[in-house]
Amino acid sequence: MSFPLLEKPLFEVAGHYVTFLGLIALAGFFAAGLVIARFLQSEVVRRFFSRFKIDSNFIAIVTTILSLCALVFFTVNAINAAGIPLGVTTCWEVIFDRAARESVLNGAQVLTVPTNNATFDESMSAQQLAFARLRAVEHDRYAVVAGTTGISAVIAPDGHEVARTAFFEPAYLDSQVRLKSGLTPATRWGPIIQGLLVAIGVASLAAAILHNGSFVRRRKKATDGEGAK
Repeated sequence: MSFPLLEKPLFEVAGHYVTFLGLIALAGFFAAGLVIARFLQSEVVRRFFSRFKIDSNFIAIVTTILSLCALVFFTVNAINAAGIPLGVTTCWEVIFDRAARESVLNGAQVLTVPTNNATFDESMSAQQLAFARLRAVEHDRYAVVAGTTGISAVIAPDGHEVARTAFFEPAYLDSQVRLKSGLTPATRWGPIIQGLLVAIGVASLAAAILHNGSFVRRRKKATDGEGAK
């Protein structure tokens, strides 16, 4: 069954046509994410976890993480359904190369880093933001960092911060980002380059061991004549 009116392109965003059906999916997914996130923060869920005699502070952290994950999942699916591919790397995934690289190789035109920093101090949040800046430069993409307690930021492909919030400061960011589709050498050949560098390092270490006869060169003892001098 076909619905030409619903499937007719309404406008174009960076080469991706957004249809009326895509906008309906956007609203539906986002609404579902809000409802589920709200439910996970409800007293019903908290009472369920309290049956297992879990500390109330830990329950608050768990329900916050679950609601954030639900909201991020449905929001990303909503935006993808509307025709704008996003790459998602969570707070711990941004440290590693694979998640961001695979997202970009699969068509992501913007990188997002949703994170729950409830147990982070300011220096840890700043460190996480630095990783997001690295990913933006590595893959030539805008990166949007959204932290529950800060630091949130919009990062340009050259690594500079377009906008930023302070730590533990209620705020929102309103910035324009450009969707990009090109691939950098790091995106294309990153693992190969890393493998070559590791191989060169191991080969250099092996050559040094063969040259010295052991892993650590032993110091020669001074002769009596040298000691007298």
